[in-house]
Amino acid sequence: AGAECFFNHDCQLALRCSACDAGYCICEPGARGTGQNGIDACDAGDQCASSVCLEDYCTDECQTNADCTGALPRCVNASGISLCVPAK
Repeated sequence: AGAECFFNHDCQLALRCSACDAGYCICEPGARGTGQNGIDACDAGDQCASSVCLEDYCTDECQTNADCTGALPRCVNASGISLCVPAK
């Protein structure tokens, strides 16, 4: 617990990426969300398997557009992290 993270997979299995403040998040005890990339709606990262909610949908890390689905079909790099984003 206490390690910096961006995604749940940055944390040990018993922890989730949360407690975001001052521009970074940390791993802490708690249940991980189950929302899937581009498919499930969210209003907080705690609802997503990845821990990241973007424009009302769970998103996740990607390498190409093939990694992205549903409402978030494009893979875009922003500040060194590639995420699935809306088509617009």
